[in-house]
Amino acid sequence: MVAKNDPAAAVRESVATLRALEERAARLPLDELREAQFRHDAMAVQRIVRTAPFS
Repeated sequence: MVAKNDPAAAVRESVATLRALEERAARLPLDELREAQFRHDAMAVQRIVRTAPFS
């Protein structure tokens, strides 16, 4: 079966996804991330990245 996607709609959706990701990235607590990175605490970095966008 051939997919019939509207290329313009696909681009709009991709842009919307990227904008949403940018908005969530802007919520990351950079000071906490830097501190966890300085301590080489990968689990803390993962927790911050996973939970920050939802808080």
